[in-house]
Amino acid sequence: MLIVREVQPTDLEDLFECYNSYYEELKENAALGLPASAGKPTMSGELEWFSSLSKKIAEGNTIAIVAEVGSHVVGMCEVSRALPSPEVAHRGNLGLAIRKEHREKGVGTALLKFTLDKCKGKFEIVELSVFSSNDAAKRLYSKFGFKAIGVRPRSIKRGDGYIDEDIMILTL
Repeated sequence: MLIVREVQPTDLEDLFECYNSYYEELKENAALGLPASAGKPTMSGELEWFSSLSKKIAEGNTIAIVAEVGSHVVGMCEVSRALPSPEVAHRGNLGLAIRKEHREKGVGTALLKFTLDKCKGKFEIVELSVFSSNDAAKRLYSKFGFKAIGVRPRSIKRGDGYIDEDIMILTL
């Protein structure tokens, strides 16, 4: 059964496992639509990230939602304030990641719906960038009303190749 809810302190280990799974998937699929760090994450690095995420949530600058199946987190959607500056504080940047084995099963739809509902009243505009080759993700975002406003060419350098990103926005 799929449960969609706000991030809890007990989610750290599952989120670490999710993030590690994306690095394993990158070995098979160099076009995976997730910008990667220089190396596989460490638990101490993830603890630092999770601590920062928790602080941003407490300050009202981030909304973080997880999808849980069988008591384990299988995906996360996060919207973070663009900058704390009052001039751009009305904008949020969205990120969405789902474990490979749970894609195309409605998890992304459920995460996005719950997250965007939580964004109402906190953000006026939600922005995202998505790999131009990721048609499934672009269809999902379009279903929720996101509109493509441009392309960032050669945005990601992976090995010797480059990946373009589409920029999409949604006005709430």
